[in-house]
Amino acid sequence: MQMPVKGQKSARGELKTTQRIIYIAGPMAGLKNENRPVFAEAAETLRSMGYVVLNPAVLPTGMPRERYMPICLAMLEQADIICMLPGWDTSRGAQLEIRYAKYQDKAVCGYNWLIGKEDALE
Repeated sequence: MQMPVKGQKSARGELKTTQRIIYIAGPMAGLKNENRPVFAEAAETLRSMGYVVLNPAVLPTGMPRERYMPICLAMLEQADIICMLPGWDTSRGAQLEIRYAKYQDKAVCGYNWLIGKEDALE
């Protein structure tokens, strides 16, 4: 699939872009502030690298836990890449998200690898 030129309009008049859309996945439940500061820092770093960032940690608090995953999967569906934060493998939600991303043939990478701190996602 050829990436469109930034600013080019599609046949439907939508603005196309070469920016990649990335979804952040990682542990939240049971962590201090639901790990939101870690997600926020990762989002800022990824934005500075030129990504459009979909960050589930910006969703409002107070809903039952089971209400979040359908929203997160809808966000993930729009992404080109899923970026796994450290500790993702301890999170039931992040494990489901990575399985869904692989099922959708999305690119999968570890956050530390993406920013140059590790060799690969294990």
